[in-house]
Formats: sequence, C-alpha cells, structure tokens
Amino acid sequence: MKVAVVGCLHGELDRVYATIRDLEAEGGFTVDLLLCCGDFQAARNAADLRCMAVPPKHRRMCDFWQYYNETKKAPILTIVVGGNHEASNYMQELPYGGWLAPNIWYLGYAGVVNFGGLRIGGLSGIFKQHDYALGHFEHPPYDDSSLRSVYHLRSIDVFRLRQLQAPIDVMLSHDWPRGVYRYGDTDGLLRQKSFFRDEVESNQLGSRPTEELLVRLKPKYWFSAHLHCKFAAVIQHRDDFRSVTKFLALDKVLPGRDFLQILDIDAPPGDKVLKLDAEWLTVLRSTNELMSLTRAPVMLPTRATHAKHDYSATPEALRATLEQFDGDLTVPENFERTAPTHREGQADNSASGPLIPINNPQTELLCAMCDLLNPNAGAGGGGGAAGDLLNAPSDDDDNDDDDNDVDSDVDEAQMADAATAETANQEEIAIGDLSDDSCSSSSDEDDGVGNDIEEYSPVKVSQQLAAAEAAAETATKTAGETAAETATKTAGETAAETATKTAGETAAETATKTAGETAAETATKTAGETAAETATKTAGESAAETATKTAGETAAETATKTANETAAETATKTAGETAAETTSEPAAETATKTVTTSVENVSQQEGGTTVETAVDN
Repeated sequence: MKVAVVGCLHGELDRVYATIRDLEAEGGFTVDLLLCCGDFQAARNAADLRCMAVPPKHRRMCDFWQYYNETKKAPILTIVVGGNHEASNYMQELPYGGWLAPNIWYLGYAGVVNFGGLRIGGLSGIFKQHDYALGHFEHPPYDDSSLRSVYHLRSIDVFRLRQLQAPIDVMLSHDWPRGVYRYGDTDGLLRQKSFFRDEVESNQLGSRPTEELLVRLKPKYWFSAHLHCKFAAVIQHRDDFRSVTKFLALDKVLPGRDFLQILDIDAPPGDKVLKLDAEWLTVLRSTNELMSLTRAPVMLPTRATHAKHDYSATPEALRATLEQFDGDLTVPENFERTAPTHREGQADNSASGPLIPINNPQTELLCAMCDLLNPNAGAGGGGGAAGDLLNAPSDDDDNDDDDNDVDSDVDEAQMADAATAETANQEEIAIGDLSDDSCSSSSDEDDGVGNDIEEYSPVKVSQQLAAAEAAAETATKTAGETAAETATKTAGETAAETATKTAGETAAETATKTAGETAAETATKTAGETAAETATKTAGESAAETATKTAGETAAETATKTANETAAETATKTAGETAAETTSEPAAETATKTVTTSVENVSQQEGGTTVETAVDN
C-alpha cells in the first residue's frame, strides 16, 4: 500500500495534496492513504482560531474551512492526530474520533482504526507531567491555562492503548517517543538542532508515555512530528529481536522542508475501506468507568493497588462489541457540520457570540452504541474562567512560551538560551516562536521539490526490515571477535576494564550472570588458573585473550552460548551504551547506520520500487 506521511501540517492541506498529486504523476503510482502527525489546524471559522494556542499573529484561516464546507474534498483518505496547535474546541467535539470533514478522519484523544488491512493507532497532544493524571476537564470557552492544557496527554488515554493485545502496524503521535534519537543519526540530529544536546544527553527529549507505548505495542512503524526536523531510526526491541519498529519524524509544511514521505507498506489484499477496530471499541467500553471530566488526579488501577487492573478485551467482550455493530465495523459517512464556516474575504478576527461545547452527532451516536461517557453532553457553558474568548482582546504577549513547536529558522543562539531557560519544561520542547508564515502558499514561492534529494541514498524500503533483522545476526557474527578482544584492539584495555565501562560490570561479573560463575572461575575450571593469573604468565596478552587461548572460550563466548545475555546482545540492548560504544563501528551502530536512511529514500533504483519523498510542491 502506498502511504504518505506528513509532519506538522499547520493548515496547509492544499499544498500537501498538490505535492502528492505531482509525485503521483511523476512516479506513475497512486497514494492510498495520508497520515498527518499533528498540528492539523482544523479551523472552520474565526471562532476556532481563538481556540488555537498560537500567538495572535499566527491566527489565520488556511485551507481547512473549504474542506469543511465541502467546496473541496480531500482526494485521499486522510487520518489525523492532534498536536499542540489545534482548533481544540472542534477536536473536543470528537473525543473518540470522527470525520473532521469528508474523507478526513480524526483519531480522537487516542484511537485505533483499520484501513485496507493496516491497523493504525494514534495518540493526540503532547506530554506535560503536571496535567498527565488529570481528567479531561477542559471545554470552551477556554481561559489562558485551559487553552494549553486541553491538548496535554492524559494517563487514561495511554492506559487504554496499553490494553491492546493484537499487533499494531502503524502508530501516530505528535510527540517523539523519548529515547528514539539513540537509534538513528544522533550526531546529524544535533547538527540540525544543537539546542537539543542537553535534553539528548539527559534522556529528556521526547515523551515518556509514548516511549512506554513504543516498548509495549512494538508497532512496525511509528510516525511523529513536533520538533520540525526529519529524523529516521530503527528500534530493535530488546525483549524480542523479531520485533522492529521503524521510526520517522518529519518537518513542518514549508518550502524547502522535508515534510512529506511516501512509503510502501505491506498490507494484506482487500478493500481499502476505513473501519472501526473491535478491540479498541471493547477497551473503550471496559475502561469507561475510569473516564474523568474533573481536575482531580485519576488513580488508574495497577496490579499493586487494585484487584481489577486488566482491562484488555476478552473474547466474550469482543463478541458483544461485534454484535452491537451487527458484525459490520465500516465507518459510516456521517459527517455533519456543527458550526458556521468562514467565507472568502471575511476577516479572520470577525467572530462574535458565545463559544460553547457542542455535542457532535458522530460522538453522540458512538457513545450511544458503546455506552460511553460523552464528555460534551453535560459540559454546560462554563469551562474557562476567562469567559467569552471570542470577544477577548488580542494580546501579542500571549503566554505562548511553554508549548510552541521548535522552529529551526529562529536564531540558534536565541534557541539555546530558550532551551536553557525551559529545562523544567523539556517534555514539551518549549522553545522559540512560530516565526514562519505557516499558511503562506503563494504560487511565486520557491517550490523546492527535490531540493534535498541528493542528501539521501536511494535504498529500497523493503530493505529496512531485512537490515534491521540482520542487526542481531551482525552482532552474533562480531561476537566471533569477542567483546574483550574488540576492546583490547580498539582501546588497549583488558576485557574486564572495557566491560566495566560499557556494561557497568566486569566481564567476570557478566559471566557470573550468564553462565552461573565468574569468568575467572570459568577460566580456573577450564585451564586451572584464573584469567588474571594467565594474563600475568602470558605477559603481553590481555586476560580475555589468554583465557580464550588457554580455555577455548572467552567470557564473551560463554555469554554467547547462554543466548540471553551475550556481550553482543548487551551492546544491542543498551543501544550504543554497551561494549559496542567502545568500538569504532559497533554492531548496533552499524545496523542503525545501515537502515537509518531507509525511511528517507527519495528516488528509484533501477528495477526496484523505493520510497518517494518531497520537500514541497
């Protein structure tokens, strides 16, 4: 299946669809699906702009209103998650997902759908610790605080995703999962965004909840945005070497930026029809009792605190869900407008009248069928303490410094200062201002399609999985030259010293864990003397080398035989923080370098289908 992925959209639907159309014409293919990783900006009218957490100078109508009033229709099924610059009042009409416009589907706070055999999950918003445990208490009209907290992740939505048991093919989020930068070209990332260095080195760049979901769900693909740069990584999961996640983050939609990627994703044959997901609906029903609409922290059940802590879908509950839908989970085309639409030539600040929660008919129907709490049904008109935000005066000094996306066009020195000042808020990447004209799409701009093509090597997408799966094999092969021998060659240290630096324990301690006895004990049993004694006698060989020669197997080889904790596997598990870090080209890093550009492909090698990429239309 041809799947297009876009980073931060910022309202630029026309530009993205036109870019895809040009690529289709050039490449002779058809894109089946478009995935948007947040900052979609589904603004229908000027009132929606006042519900978007951006400085007033960036509150402008872009393209979406024309798709909302159906003068235009999305040419490709488009699936969206929310970011931190959204018309939050409209997104809140669809907490469990729904049609934003014909052929444009929003996944809600969190959600799972199926399309053409692909199972696609998503999580909207960004992580901020002090709001994480709260209920979804916000509703319009928003005050300055709730205008921002409304798009912060909530633990209930992550908890629901954690209940999934069936495999996920594709996962979308706005935030990056924390730690993914270790599995790609970290140096290249820091050359683009030098102000990330402190967060990378302290492992605070990205979102902890999405990291937890990455580890638990192990999707085949994970796509993100938010940081306004392109970055690819391949994550080989520690507890299952057969599970590999290919991660790709993309830039925002602007000329000359890497904002769009087209990939070939394996999907079973079948009709390309959007369907609800039975397991997800069942989880929503089972966790409905945990849904909160208050500011009070929600104590979610755990094994230690609650007798009932498992809310995953049982076979009986799944059957009940399917029966409720008569076995047909096809999403109905039941889009319905719930607000007036912007008109051509109308001023962007021409809103008037009260702003209140709206019970969207799509949400009402789903809540009725699945017996779910409708967050909008009893919201009333209170909400934010600031009153009617529509008539509030515009203030260019909005408190917008805590949730802005990173913008790479702002002076790097200013960025570095801002990064230092925001260390307490790193989870939101709260740096800088949206200095670009995010909605500008005039025809006389430099289109920039293919400007950066030469930067990427044309490697087939299909090679990613093979290369990633080969990581373990590569590590095993390099284990023939044991970690101790490698360390001796590259650092001039003994295996015990190297293992202490890279794994936090000596090779003897590693052998103790993996073979039930220390390397020294093993050497004693097999050669009649400890590795240290042998090293002394051999005068010029490392303990590990002598042990290898005299005993027939080194501590690392012993670990290799035990399969679960080989020195090579230790290097893979710690992802660049194990013995592999000591070498000039470690197995894990080699595998990463082999596959990092796989998701960044932009052209076609002779005789093979590859990824097509576009920087702009």
